[in-house]
Amino acid sequence: LCERRRVRSGHERAEILASLALVASPVCFALLMRLLGMRFASAHSMDEDSTGGGEIRWEEYTRYDAEHRFGVDEWNALGSATIRRSQSDANVEFRDYRDCGDGVLARWMPGSGADLIAFNICEMDKISAFDRRATAVHEVGHALGLSHPSGSRQSKYWCKNSVMYYSSCKASLNTPQAHDRSDYYSLWPRKSEQQPS
Repeated sequence: LCERRRVRSGHERAEILASLALVASPVCFALLMRLLGMRFASAHSMDEDSTGGGEIRWEEYTRYDAEHRFGVDEWNALGSATIRRSQSDANVEFRDYRDCGDGVLARWMPGSGADLIAFNICEMDKISAFDRRATAVHEVGHALGLSHPSGSRQSKYWCKNSVMYYSSCKASLNTPQAHDRSDYYSLWPRKSEQQPS
């Protein structure tokens, strides 16, 4: 479960930083990954994604049509993995939900059928169109297999340098930055870099 949050209070920031500090040590992180039976992912990538055959096929059931299309277009512009609308065999659905108490803008969730990118109406309606688009780009990034950049000591850096940073912040970005593009290409090499089969 990956989500983009609005960080509101100093107390909440402290809790997040404390939890990130637990995995800041590479040795502790490696042990945790091994105990969970997970493999190491390269760069800032997850162990799973929403692709099938190198593409994401999506259906939409959301009021945030312009935002999710912006997110799709931003990643499609990079040209390796294809993200396209589907009529019947979607592996990602864009949906809305309402939870006015959790502070989460949106979530990407793997599913047994189609994976889900869910926008929280309570939170999305409070932010600017720019930040709604950033949220969509962020969640589509998760669907492609990109994770949040790690390292609590670098949170200010990532806030300014990665659309995949775990929360929206004052230096908000709504397009993939150089580091995001590098992570993307580590998962989805450019056509010219792909090995012939």
